[in-house]
Amino acid sequence: MKLNQELFISKKSLEIILGNLKLMGYKIIGPKLKNGAVVFSEIDSISELPIGYVDVQGPGKYEIKKSGGSYFSYVNGPISLKNFLYPSEVDLLRVEKKGDKIHVLSNTKVAEKQAFIGVRSCDLSALKVLDKALLEYDYVDEQYKLLRNGTFILGVNCVRAGENCFCASMNTGPKLGEGFDLALTELADGFLVKVGSEEGEKVLDGVDVRRASEGEVHQADELVERTARAMTKKVKTSNLKDTLYAQLSNPQWDAVAKRCLSCGNCTMVCPTCFCNDVFDDNDLKSGVTSRKRVWDSCFNVEFAETTAGNARPTIKDRYRQWLMHKMAYWVDQFGVFGCVGCGRCITWCPVGIDITEEVRALRGE
Repeated sequence: MKLNQELFISKKSLEIILGNLKLMGYKIIGPKLKNGAVVFSEIDSISELPIGYVDVQGPGKYEIKKSGGSYFSYVNGPISLKNFLYPSEVDLLRVEKKGDKIHVLSNTKVAEKQAFIGVRSCDLSALKVLDKALLEYDYVDEQYKLLRNGTFILGVNCVRAGENCFCASMNTGPKLGEGFDLALTELADGFLVKVGSEEGEKVLDGVDVRRASEGEVHQADELVERTARAMTKKVKTSNLKDTLYAQLSNPQWDAVAKRCLSCGNCTMVCPTCFCNDVFDDNDLKSGVTSRKRVWDSCFNVEFAETTAGNARPTIKDRYRQWLMHKMAYWVDQFGVFGCVGCGRCITWCPVGIDITEEVRALRGE
């Protein structure tokens, strides 16, 4: 058994691992350079990885540069695992009218098994947050469960901190926690590998694997620890929930509302946001009606609108709802923060609003 052992493989062995995953029936989803960004997308071979590329991020800024030959020097792009496990549009129900009768059509689908390559600790932590919200309470999301059950995680420990990363302060990285099948740490001449499941062990069949040396283990640990120390953005989480509850009337909400466009970019790229809307799509020609669930955003002005009125009519109301949900309400609901420190909301905000700075301002720091 190789479970939890520190192993070492060459970089070319990654191609064998992908081949094994395909033979086991997995669709391979990995980082890929598309339209000027590193995004999760279907890949067929290791050659499609953005090898030698790094991303440069800042508030409202993202660019890709060629630098060196590392396989995983980039951090997060705008797409997370949520896009594949909680898709932006799904059919919940389909009915067909024939004559005077209504027939409920089968909506049963055989979910493809998906293997995710290059998953970072923040995204793995986000998956655990979604699991808690969508699987562990009275009402299980069957669509999510169907896709989640066929998931293989090949994670990568971060050996470089992005400019907007703050996972270390959220205790969600940069080292992978539980939940991976295989975990890699990239060294100059290969990968340190840790096996997290029996499925992960099976994937190593036919791969030239050896025990990692003490020096290699130390080097890998130091790279990850150095990454944590390099993060300049932080959120002080001690007593954060109670502190924020006491700041609901803080003028900082007015200040940030003057900058916020209420565009919803932050919720679209967030790996844990799962707000949705449901509507019926009627096809008059075929007589089939589909009840669809689509992503929504608490920044949309109609989101909190009911027959009694709108509970959050202003941008101030909506930004406060979003930040409070991430950093306070979620703790009450699920016992964890809804933020994993990935920094996507900072990068992809068109006006560069930084959630870490907003929290610091609300704390009076």
